[in-house]
Amino acid sequence: MTPLDLAHYLRLSPSNGVRLARAGEAGAPATGDEPPATRALLELVDGFPRRALEALRTCWPGPAFVVAFVRGSLIQSRVGVIRFRWQLLRERLGLRSVERKLAREFGEERVAAVMHELERRVAAKVLRHDDPLGPSKFLVRLAVPDERLFDEVEPAEVESLVEGLARQAQDCGRVARALFREADPGGARERIRARARRLLARWLAAVPADVLDAGIELLLGAEACGTDLHPCLPIRDEAVAALARRMAIPEASARTVIRALRFAWLSVMDGPEDLSDLSLKCLAVLPAPAREDAWRVARALSDRIQETAESDPALRELHAARPAVRIGALTHVVFVPEELHRRLADRDLPDDGILLPIQHRLGGTFLEEFLGEHAALAESITQLKIKRPCFRAGEPVERDVEPLDLSPKRVRKLVRKAILDDSGEALRKCAHLFGTLGRDDYTRNLRGLWELLP
Repeated sequence: MTPLDLAHYLRLSPSNGVRLARAGEAGAPATGDEPPATRALLELVDGFPRRALEALRTCWPGPAFVVAFVRGSLIQSRVGVIRFRWQLLRERLGLRSVERKLAREFGEERVAAVMHELERRVAAKVLRHDDPLGPSKFLVRLAVPDERLFDEVEPAEVESLVEGLARQAQDCGRVARALFREADPGGARERIRARARRLLARWLAAVPADVLDAGIELLLGAEACGTDLHPCLPIRDEAVAALARRMAIPEASARTVIRALRFAWLSVMDGPEDLSDLSLKCLAVLPAPAREDAWRVARALSDRIQETAESDPALRELHAARPAVRIGALTHVVFVPEELHRRLADRDLPDDGILLPIQHRLGGTFLEEFLGEHAALAESITQLKIKRPCFRAGEPVERDVEPLDLSPKRVRKLVRKAILDDSGEALRKCAHLFGTLGRDDYTRNLRGLWELLP
């Protein structure tokens, strides 16, 4: 029987996979100091943006600002996303000003407590905090681990994966670290226990089974779970020393026990639905056609992007090797008045072009301030999204993105209501809105190419 390879199932996401360059000016995209298996995935998807831009040139005859890119855990893990999610939300929504004004009414301490809880809830959503499978979502998941893997994988392979993830998560911020410490494997405990036993029976064969079981139970206990079990936290020397004393084993062996349980937790998945997906995207900012033609144009572009994805040799190879990995293509079209589009080239591209969709989503005075002298044209912007599955049957999902008509004053009212509502419902709604806006923001979360077509 063929030996199993850990990289066939689980790999680290890139630590620096986010890249955006202008088409024609970029050489081979940098992959950084990534493990070979991770670097191979980056190289595999790097062909799509170039091919997508080439396809759009042939089907759109007029001027356009276009970005073709890839998102998902193959580019950046959730521990990478969480580093900047709250910071971007604070900038987009002007939360510093909101805090100052509300502090005059409620006091700094009360406002700070609510803002902390909002940040915590946004982070918890990204990090899948309440999901026992949460930690596995921090890796590239290419296949559900075969149970034989736990009879074959070597300690050095697991050490590289577990320690690599902890290094990636070391600058996630205090809120994320607190969530890691609070995390609990819940219903996944039995699977973690069983897999850790299989690993340690080989790795520490000289240690009696009852001693290993006692160590496993110590780490699965309520007090130890967050501080010593979560794979995104560094393994504390004092925890290693304490476990070694309790188990009467060398500290090196105690560290191995901790790594085995962390790996067992990382490998917990319920089925193919828990695998990574690959999100191929194209953002196009175009001069507005007649209103009735907008969907026709968007669908034509979407057809071309899907065709490009499904004909890409590297993506075809990925699908053939990993049919359970979902691949989807999203075409995101923003139609703007011709006058505004003509001035787009004078703005700070590509940053302003990528900001336009999220500013339009915010709407209200946020969009007006972003457009500046063209604020009167805000109501003439249309934003459409079409998502299609690739390499499998399925109907497209089409959405007309409506502005939320937000303003600093309305954001302040939302947070004020969250402060006053003892039931917590207003806080929940506010956190949900913030989380949705953060998810829709492309900034610092893509790998691809951009171009301004004449």
